[in-house]
Amino acid sequence: LVGAGMMGAGIAKAAARRGISVKLMDQSVERAKAAHEQIRADFQRQVDRGRLSADAMERAIRLIEPVGSHADLSDRELVIEAVFEDLELKQGLVKSLDTHLSPNCIIGTNTSGLPIAKIASASAKPDRVIGLHFFSPADRMPLVEVIRGPETTDDCLARSLDFTLQLKKTPIVVRDARGFFTSRYRDWE
Repeated sequence: LVGAGMMGAGIAKAAARRGISVKLMDQSVERAKAAHEQIRADFQRQVDRGRLSADAMERAIRLIEPVGSHADLSDRELVIEAVFEDLELKQGLVKSLDTHLSPNCIIGTNTSGLPIAKIASASAKPDRVIGLHFFSPADRMPLVEVIRGPETTDDCLARSLDFTLQLKKTPIVVRDARGFFTSRYRDWE
């Protein structure tokens, strides 16, 4: 996960709770480590309320590794960016990830309304870019919009659906159109 803010941390928590290994990255490894500590505190609150066992918390927290660079993500099958909703920022990130990820790695963008086609256009392999719109709070909300870009392959879509189902989320596949299914974005064009 790239972006350790509220959404990125929420997605990391959801994945770790389901036994999925997560590398959590932010602008610096210190920020990623701070997010990791916040996730630990969130899990501890769940333990204190009887909603999570201490053993389950420790297993989940061990699955989240704070990292400091895109190169640290080179072994991943899926990288989700959860940075601010800014087209240029997301395009720059996708372009940078391209140079560090394996050719088969999926790049998921957690956007609530930016065009997947425009985000994917920054990639040398736009067929591996897909929208994965998690709702806030990402660790608790059950719905994920899976937005297929115009070049997204069937394999990329299938693997993204598998991931959302591993999280015990409800995926809905939507087309890359203004507002997707649930949102409205004014600056589409």
